[in-house]
Amino acid sequence: MARLNLIEETRYEKLPVRVYPDQHIASKQVAGRIAQLIHKKQTQGQPAVLGLL
Repeated sequence: MARLNLIEETRYEKLPVRVYPDQHIASKQVAGRIAQLIHKKQTQGQPAVLGLL
């Protein structure tokens, strides 16, 4: 099988993906991860989101 050129080989990003049974479970999981991030940053005295102002 011939190799694809570099552009075709790297065209798609390889990101970790999780598939959930439905959107309600997925949204709860995402919200939980965001809440953990906010709590972690607050305990470190850092902002969880950097503003562009």
